[in-house]
Amino acid sequence: MRSPVRLAAIVCVAAAAAWWWQHRALRQSLTESEMARIDERAVHQQTTAHLRTALEETTARLHAALVLTDATDVINRAQAREEY
Repeated sequence: MRSPVRLAAIVCVAAAAAWWWQHRALRQSLTESEMARIDERAVHQQTTAHLRTALEETTARLHAALVLTDATDVINRAQAREEY
């Protein structure tokens, strides 16, 4: 009787180990998937920050160009009035 009990115990232990290993692999793959999502989000946030900075710099340059254009227009009009 010891042999069938041992055999049943070994089968149970093997089944439990197989179940545990399968669930461990699933948890590990989910963790890797979550890490990939976190990495993608970090890259997205970094890209967004770079784009926001570039947009702010471009806006500042355009504003300066408009101010310069307006000043040039004012000077040209003043000179045109003086010539008449």
